[in-house]
Amino acid sequence: SSRIKRILYEQSSLPKLIKHYRIDVFHSPNNVLPLGIPCKSVVTIQYMFSFIMPKDYAPFYRRWYFNTLTRVSARKADKVISVSQDNMRQIIRYLGVPESKVAVIYHGLDESFRPVKDSNIIESCKAKYGINNDYILCVANNVLNKNLEGLIKAFDYLRQKYRIPHKLVIVGNTGFSKEREVWLQEIKGKYPDLIHTGYVDYKELPALYSGASVFVLPSYCESFGIPLLEAMACGVPVVTSNIFAMPEVVGDAGLKVNPYDFKEIGDAVYKLLTNNALREEFIKRGLERVKAFTWEKAAKEALAVYEEVYRS
Repeated sequence: SSRIKRILYEQSSLPKLIKHYRIDVFHSPNNVLPLGIPCKSVVTIQYMFSFIMPKDYAPFYRRWYFNTLTRVSARKADKVISVSQDNMRQIIRYLGVPESKVAVIYHGLDESFRPVKDSNIIESCKAKYGINNDYILCVANNVLNKNLEGLIKAFDYLRQKYRIPHKLVIVGNTGFSKEREVWLQEIKGKYPDLIHTGYVDYKELPALYSGASVFVLPSYCESFGIPLLEAMACGVPVVTSNIFAMPEVVGDAGLKVNPYDFKEIGDAVYKLLTNNALREEFIKRGLERVKAFTWEKAAKEALAVYEEVYRS
């Protein structure tokens, strides 16, 4: 695949460039280090899905190759950065890295994510994607760990039990395999109130978030979950899973549910659709919560890691 070709290119070319430019500390931000690296190094382990849900990370040869490189990179690096406390626990468990070697640095939030007050901008964006009603939003690629199946079951339950008039809007790719693409096409045919936009322009996301009634990310597994921050920053109440890093990200600013129980997902969404006091409280908490996640803070913490590694 193109990803493996890119990794092979990096493995062969980067060590020469690092030596040529006399780099003191090299930071790889996406799981894999060049193994012949001639200087001190830091690696960020962004996600551990291929270890936690191995059957869902196919084909086997790609999973084996990526997992082997991730494991070797984590052990070789002078310091490992994790994007959440929960992800750190997975790193220690699956990669055999001591806790003392891992620093947790949370992702920041792009400043463009804030509530869009101009209703014309929101309505224009809705019209572009054929959203002609109130809607529940999910921003997630069509991959198994995002639990789109559970989300759609929850939406069907909401329509059947509570007769909600809302659409379900899912923003993300159509899948990385033919199987996932076929599943999505079949689901879209079955549920006319489901709108799948595909990828959208990054600049349009704040309007799509701001226009939503509720944001839902009921993943089986997340190492962080940036859409949770984006939704809260745009003033949308959030429902997410009560496992892995998601409770860590939302804190007390979202409703947390069992992702394996579609009725629990649906009932949490219904609470936020119908209880205005609860809804306003979670919007307020979300706007406050996101203040803790800035790229400036992340950059300062990364710099401290580089200095520690350089001095060691």
